[in-house]
Amino acid sequence: MTHLAVSLGREAIRQNYNEQFVAAATLAAMLAHNDGSLDKQLTILSRPNLLIIDELGNLPFEGVKSPFRPRGHLLASLDRSD
Repeated sequence: MTHLAVSLGREAIRQNYNEQFVAAATLAAMLAHNDGSLDKQLTILSRPNLLIIDELGNLPFEGVKSPFRPRGHLLASLDRSD
């Protein structure tokens, strides 16, 4: 599915949207890093019109009795009302 995510990102750029692509493991590591910059990181992540988080299903959901593992693919949409 990475190829589809990349294609969506490229099309967004072609349509003059700004986008950010990040692997879920990279995002989790970035947010877990406890150096006091969480607000800054969240601000950066909220800037693009399209935030693509790839490979979400590869993250371990430790401590959760029933891990979230969709059988197919997951597409999440979030409308921002600015």
